[in-house]
Amino acid sequence: MILRAIDRIETIIVDLKRQNPDRLLTSNVLQQVDLVSLLGQIIEEKGAEFRSKGLVIDFSSNTESVSCSLLPQDFAQAISDIIDSSVEAVSNHAPMIKVKLFKSQQKVFIELSDNGPGVSEALLDQLFDRGFKSEEAGQRNVGLAQAKLTIRSLGGDLYIDPKAPNTLVATIPLDH
Repeated sequence: MILRAIDRIETIIVDLKRQNPDRLLTSNVLQQVDLVSLLGQIIEEKGAEFRSKGLVIDFSSNTESVSCSLLPQDFAQAISDIIDSSVEAVSNHAPMIKVKLFKSQQKVFIELSDNGPGVSEALLDQLFDRGFKSEEAGQRNVGLAQAKLTIRSLGGDLYIDPKAPNTLVATIPLDH
């Protein structure tokens, strides 16, 4: 019982550290944004952040632009958290993350894959649990849990591709 309380306190502390004070000044109203452009900006920033580690982030899209209603700051944080998780998993030799955006008639699919070993089948059910800690990851998972909540708040989902255990897929429904 005490260990659970300590875990909960650690989770709260991590959440508080992650909060951005500027967030209090921003609107919580959904904004119409170009997802391709926003995703490109996020990837550019994350690439610069991890460039010293030799990390390469490759971005491709099957469309020039995609308009979606979302909170840009929340979406950016979710994608950033997913990339951070991938950075922890990638190979130390030629680390690579690939981000692909695909647009269908009803959804946008964002695939984030890395050249790490992937998620073991035993961890799949727990990966998105807040505070989950695996021996493989070595740290508590708050980012992926929050990223999944953010994507789900848009009516989408975040999951591991069952055919590729080193690929996370985010789906977001298109506005109609």
